Amino acid sequence: MREAEFFLNSLAGAGRLTFEARCHFSAFLSASRSITLALQATMSDIPGFDEWYRQAQARLKIDPLARFFVEIRNDAVHRGLNPLDRVTLEHLRENLFMQLNHRSPTHTVVLPYPRGSEGTALADALQVSTEYFVSLVVVVYG
Repeated sequence: MREAEFFLNSLAGAGRLTFEARCHFSAFLSASRSITLALQATMSDIPGFDEWYRQAQARLKIDPLARFFVEIRNDAVHRGLNPLDRVTLEHLRENLFMQLNHRSPTHTVVLPYPRGSEGTALADALQVSTEYFVSLVVVVYG
């Protein structure tokens, strides 16, 4: 948990469009995914854990950010893809407009719309990463 928090804070301090930011984001993806894996590995012998964890998994499965972060972590680890600050053509105009008006977040990421919707949205990568991290904290300490 602390490792994911460290890399999230490191991302917050990393400059826009830097290799450093991409590394911190990738490390955050891996560290945040390791939280639930470590829970399973270390707590599975505790009475009642399996039922508790099934409920926690059910909450994460309906969380669009949790699904997105697992998918992009898998892409980063298995395919070497990192979506940080990769703006699609669909969002290029919006991103440029925000930059010209000094309203652009430090780091961006393109998110799929929640279930049932088509398309994507340009998002503040630090904000959505923080929201995802908080959802993991709630699972662990909730």
